[in-house]
Amino acid sequence: MLRRQSALDVCGPLALFALILMSTAAAVHADEVVDQTSPASNSDFYCSDPVNVWQQQIRAGIGGRLQRFELVVRGPIGAEVDVRLRPSSAWSTESPVWSTHFVKSAPGNETVQFDVESANLILAVGDTFVVELQGNDTGAEVKGSYVHPTQGAPNYAEPLMLTVPGTYQDGGWRIGFRTWMETDLSQPVCVSTVNSSGSEATLAVTGSFDVAVNDLVLRAGPAPIGQPGIFVYGPESDVVLVGDGVLCVGGGTLGIARLPIVFADGAGELAHALDVQAPPSANFAIAPGSTWVFQAWFRDPAAGGSGFNFSDGLEITFLP
Repeated sequence: MLRRQSALDVCGPLALFALILMSTAAAVHADEVVDQTSPASNSDFYCSDPVNVWQQQIRAGIGGRLQRFELVVRGPIGAEVDVRLRPSSAWSTESPVWSTHFVKSAPGNETVQFDVESANLILAVGDTFVVELQGNDTGAEVKGSYVHPTQGAPNYAEPLMLTVPGTYQDGGWRIGFRTWMETDLSQPVCVSTVNSSGSEATLAVTGSFDVAVNDLVLRAGPAPIGQPGIFVYGPESDVVLVGDGVLCVGGGTLGIARLPIVFADGAGELAHALDVQAPPSANFAIAPGSTWVFQAWFRDPAAGGSGFNFSDGLEITFLP
């Protein structure tokens, strides 16, 4: 169970509300892992002719959000290349979900990492996408590899194409790259307040974000031992002071879904195995690629006040 130290016990109401807004606005980056690798070794791919457009197809081996990718760019200082990210397989005519105009700032080989988090490209294992390269007569090249067909298989399984559909030349050429995936597609939203356990209740999860696996477990605590609670979720986040805590789930036009009653165990933990195949109603079906905000509500009579409180909120994007 994740825990975060709080300063709420020294905050007045205005400071509390400011802290809530800061927590809601802050992005929490989860772990990144290297997924696909294609060596940048014995070949250079010219990006000097703007007529030529390279598309390197890449297939995800890990489910998650594509966070960044790396290329090795050659050429003189000031050489330029347009870099685009397209969904689907090569030859892809899908609209780019991300693009940038890169200008070399150093001579020779320049290893460049492109942050594509803003594309929000959520991929399941086996999904494909394309890195596209196009130059403008300024001398840019991109490193890659070549294996002659008589010497074995290419250094990466997915095809490279140039300007038109079809594998480039004899099929042994590949652009060199590395990709990173963000596998934890959850981030905290809002904050919780101290309950009668002496701490704030924090929401965490175990299991997979993959809808097909369907083994995600919601866990919140510490809450008062033996007290009942429920997990709720909705389509958006919110900040509403309710009871002795903060409601972080917004219902939008759908409202807020309520899951079955659970009780805090001897460690003060509330737990619910989320079954994406059995939503509370059709409006709250958890589809692949959808994003929902979850939170725990629980009774807390020992705290006085309104007699109930909340955990913090957790926004989760589910894998396709």
